[in-house]
Amino acid sequence: KNLSSTSASASSSRERKVPTSLVALRGPLAHSLLPELSEDLKKMLLPHTLSNLRTRRSNTLKDFVQVTGPLGVSHMVLLSATSAASYMRIVRTPHGPTVTFKIESYALTRDVVSVQRRPRAPSHAFTHPPLVVLHGFKTKPEDEDGEAVSLASVTLQNMFPAIDVRSARLHECRRVLCCSYDRETKR
Repeated sequence: KNLSSTSASASSSRERKVPTSLVALRGPLAHSLLPELSEDLKKMLLPHTLSNLRTRRSNTLKDFVQVTGPLGVSHMVLLSATSAASYMRIVRTPHGPTVTFKIESYALTRDVVSVQRRPRAPSHAFTHPPLVVLHGFKTKPEDEDGEAVSLASVTLQNMFPAIDVRSARLHECRRVLCCSYDRETKR
């Protein structure tokens, strides 16, 4: 009896260390312009995201912050849109930091699938987190925005669980998240 309770508490402590995310839309324009992007982001962040959490237009940022603790959320991805541009904020809960990205263009999953000759979407692909590949995020000391780039790099890495190369199974590696940064264009 004691063995089962201690093993359950040990497994729950391991589960708490896995980063969990919440994706939400903020602002009146975001609900009309970005709902499909929101669903695609939830799918990309699977299995460690609150994909069934439904939000309302009336939800405030305070509502989201209040549920992060009880639900074990470590990161919030907030999508917002203005008449000028769309933005994605990644917030580390409970005390920050917050990284804001301007969305210049994006392709939805349905757009990519419509171009493919033989689209594949195995159901077991979303049972394990994606591999994170960061390109161009290494900064030089003379870079003026080096701190911001390194903060973005660390935030993107910490949104997903760390992979132990020695114990990782190759059949679990089904998806890749590629993030690239170009120093010349600063994009």
